Amino acid sequence: MRTVGMPQTDFKAYRRGVDTPQPPRSVLRVNNHPERIYLVPTNHPQHLVAIVVTYNRLDQLRLTVGRLLDSSEAHLSKMVVVDNASDDGTAEWLATQEDPRLVNYRLETNTGGAGGFEAGMRFVMAQEARPDWVLLMDDDGRPEPGTLAQFHAMDRSGW
Repeated sequence: MRTVGMPQTDFKAYRRGVDTPQPPRSVLRVNNHPERIYLVPTNHPQHLVAIVVTYNRLDQLRLTVGRLLDSSEAHLSKMVVVDNASDDGTAEWLATQEDPRLVNYRLETNTGGAGGFEAGMRFVMAQEARPDWVLLMDDDGRPEPGTLAQFHAMDRSGW
């Protein structure tokens, strides 16, 4: 995990085997050496951003956007729809959506799925508040209801 670009928060340092036998839950590792220092944010919500790539599949995109936005803001901080220059009304439909978590990132040309994911990740990581987690999906790859809540509830202390 990274620590660069995290929101300002208070950290408490732990040294494995000295201050505690195991690092506490919600640990951000400074490096891959388990005997070294861990930084543990004392009040840091986990921000997840979904990147959805689409091209001329508005019917599928509507379902996926709806499913993702059904998640609470605590489980989905932002969703970036990378529109690969669709000409089926996608841009117009996205412009009518009012959820502030939804961002339309329209490309001038169709760069394909891989190009869309790359553009989306570059866009997200260039933002001031970088996410802790990025979820990548095509416009027809929607999670089951409650999946993001289950992810946030998981014990990820060993990751």
